[in-house]
Amino acid sequence: MSLQRALDLCNQAVALAPDEYAFIYSRAFVRFRLGEMDKALADVEAALALDPDAAEPRFMRGVIKLRQGPVDEGKADLAFARRQRPGIDEEYASYGVTP
Repeated sequence: MSLQRALDLCNQAVALAPDEYAFIYSRAFVRFRLGEMDKALADVEAALALDPDAAEPRFMRGVIKLRQGPVDEGKADLAFARRQRPGIDEEYASYGVTP
């Protein structure tokens, strides 16, 4: 499946269930892979509004902030995600995403 098709499906899912954390975070991940960092960050923030302690969006926000700044906030998000979910670096590396 192409990333654009994945984004289309995520958009449909979010339209049907706008408060569903998994749909919003999935769209953030696809947007990240597409290089749409500002949109990915907005979705990550929306996912965190629904679940502030979720490791996945914290990790993704950390990666984005390491690339775009502020770097210190990115490092803090990565540390939080690693405490919440040991092994998250390896998992995301398997998806091609590294800090």
